[in-house]
Amino acid sequence: IRVDRFKEDNPDNLEALCCALESKVPWQKDIIPEIATTILRCRSGECNRGSRVKQETWLAFLGADHDGKHKLARETAKLVFGAQTSSFKSIGLSSFSTSTRADSSE
Repeated sequence: IRVDRFKEDNPDNLEALCCALESKVPWQKDIIPEIATTILRCRSGECNRGSRVKQETWLAFLGADHDGKHKLARETAKLVFGAQTSSFKSIGLSSFSTSTRADSSE
């Protein structure tokens, strides 16, 4: 898959991106089309920020499936931006918390 391919929001790119992500994280296939659509809209310039068009895309994956979120983020970076796994950075907010999951409802 060419890195510059995902700069247009079209059905072919949506299908290719969804298929590639679903092959790595099949148990998250229900949310993948929404993620892929958001990425394509931002990369194609549909999501303007003020008067500037930016192709950068920031995503926050929320939920308890740490492994799924990490795999999905890593594969997205690789497919869309050509990021090598050695340059991938992940920030797990749970590592900054001192409370346990049971304490988080208080």
